[in-house]
Amino acid sequence: MLTDLLIRLTALALVSLLLSSCGDGIVGEPSCSPVNFGAIADGTTDNTVAIQNAIDACAAQGGGTVELSRLGGNAVYVTGPITLKSHVHLYIDQGVTLQATNEHSRYVAAYINWVYQPHEALISAKGATDVAILGAGIIDGAGDQPDPHDGGRTWQDVAAMEDAMHVSTRPWVLEFYQCDHVTIEGVTLQHQPYWMQALRYSSDIVEAGVTIYGFGRNSDGVDLVGVNNAVLADLDISDSDDDIAIKSGLPIRQSDYYYAKEVGLPQMPTTHVLIRNITARFGQGLSIGSEAANGVNDVTIENVYFTNILYGFHIKSGRDRGGDIHDIRVRHFVTSGGNFPLAIDSYYSTVGPGPKGPAQPLTPTTPHIHDISINELVATDAGSQSYIHGLPESCVRNVTLQDVTIQTKGLGLDLLHVTGTFVNVTSTPVPPNPPFQVDANVSVSTEGSTPPINPTPPAAGQIACDAQ
Repeated sequence: MLTDLLIRLTALALVSLLLSSCGDGIVGEPSCSPVNFGAIADGTTDNTVAIQNAIDACAAQGGGTVELSRLGGNAVYVTGPITLKSHVHLYIDQGVTLQATNEHSRYVAAYINWVYQPHEALISAKGATDVAILGAGIIDGAGDQPDPHDGGRTWQDVAAMEDAMHVSTRPWVLEFYQCDHVTIEGVTLQHQPYWMQALRYSSDIVEAGVTIYGFGRNSDGVDLVGVNNAVLADLDISDSDDDIAIKSGLPIRQSDYYYAKEVGLPQMPTTHVLIRNITARFGQGLSIGSEAANGVNDVTIENVYFTNILYGFHIKSGRDRGGDIHDIRVRHFVTSGGNFPLAIDSYYSTVGPGPKGPAQPLTPTTPHIHDISINELVATDAGSQSYIHGLPESCVRNVTLQDVTIQTKGLGLDLLHVTGTFVNVTSTPVPPNPPFQVDANVSVSTEGSTPPINPTPPAAGQIACDAQ
């Protein structure tokens, strides 16, 4: 399946080249212009009905392209929430901005563990096949724009109040829910109210050549939740939260306050994912988790370049949200600056290494992290230490580090409840700290230039990793 997606990715590159040489429209497929339905690209007119009517008309004729074109100079199409349909491709020309309305009341709150609701994203699709967002234009989620009907608050002002409410109140920019053959290519996404993209329970996704820019709380760039077969390639991301997050959801419990919104939510792992050629200049890194109750497996990550990112490669899970996370392959991952170049954390601490406590009983949400391979990770000028922390009742098992170099202003690589093999691993902390900080229950073999790491026994009452 991933081979098929790579073929699609190559085809997308060719299509982009052809489209860049076209005139005012796309050649070769039916086009439904929102202008024909009354859209006006003046930056003030509400074009929601016109754009949705164009989408619906395009779907009714069997599919085609809904093109937001630049007529003369730059153009801004203001819209509220719109819904894509099967075989409809939304194309946004270079010089065109699809601008979200700043009226907060037009949206409903989105959340990772709720079943799809209309209007929880600026652009969404549910149960659609062969859907796409294409072009060199901009999609602006208006996260930074005040709403005069909501006390002049921006979405970021709203976010600041969510701690007291303990609930999401903001929408996403893009959402594809239970869709297949999804393509997102070429566009710039900016100013999200919440996550920029929620790709949930969908399959055969290709996202390529997208630029993501936005800041604020929960400003993730791309979130994969319960996704099967996805390629993310050639992305340029700057945000304040996870640049890319690979998730599979939280457990569903009848005791949840919003349990009614969870009924019918798919319970699926995220699997068969390729992420390559990623650049990020701000954000919290490339993470697996934290919401991974349904598992994550068969993920390949290669050619990543991060500058001043809080985390580099990060697996984050916890006893209340864990699952089976395995067969993760990382190759050529380069970080400069930032704090934690490599972190595998079973305690879901907010920032940095988590607490270290006694073993607890195994439960359906105990994290099981194993078979992780990291090659050619190079980190320079890191501000804090890297770490691999398993639980006393569930070690992180079979971690292979090969040709890994970490230069940090903090302590050496911290190991706790972990097994694996380290080949040519160089950890250079601030002198006189040792290259590795070895806690309880560590069994790591070393090869090549890696200095010896003496095994440590489990603490009293714990089970050795090799016996788990």
